[in-house]
Amino acid sequence: ELSSVGLRSKMRVDGSEATRKACWEGLRSIGEFVTANGFVELVRARNAMARELGYEDFYDYKVTQAEGFGKGALFGMLDTLEQGTRPLMEEARANLAAAKGEAALLAYNSAYMMAGSVTQKLDPYFPFEHAVEQWGRSFAALGISYEGASMRLDLLDRKGKYSNGFC
Repeated sequence: ELSSVGLRSKMRVDGSEATRKACWEGLRSIGEFVTANGFVELVRARNAMARELGYEDFYDYKVTQAEGFGKGALFGMLDTLEQGTRPLMEEARANLAAAKGEAALLAYNSAYMMAGSVTQKLDPYFPFEHAVEQWGRSFAALGISYEGASMRLDLLDRKGKYSNGFC
């Protein structure tokens, strides 16, 4: 049993297409589960609250509070970005298909086909258990000191842990 983080990680590195597809199907099942277990009602309540405050919906409220402009402006920026990079994406997808076959473009194959071998080759040199030490060295090299500070990190994936962080 893997979390969403574990499923995504496995899709990037597992050599078995059947395993990658099973991980993708597992990720897709999360949406069905949450919509069947109260999430839709929560979204309706949050949107109603945001409309009472004068926003289009809860997402508009969150974007405005965090960025100082609404979701309309954000989507305008993102549309411009997407349109400007679409030719690069189409070329990259065509190159990937030419190099690895059309199956490389399937949702559960693309990350593995683009980075799987690189990740597998680098993992022995950058093991996760040294991540915090490497992070500290990088900041120290930049002249950033955390001397006297305390830090509480929960970086390990485990059953029951919600994988998204909150700031």
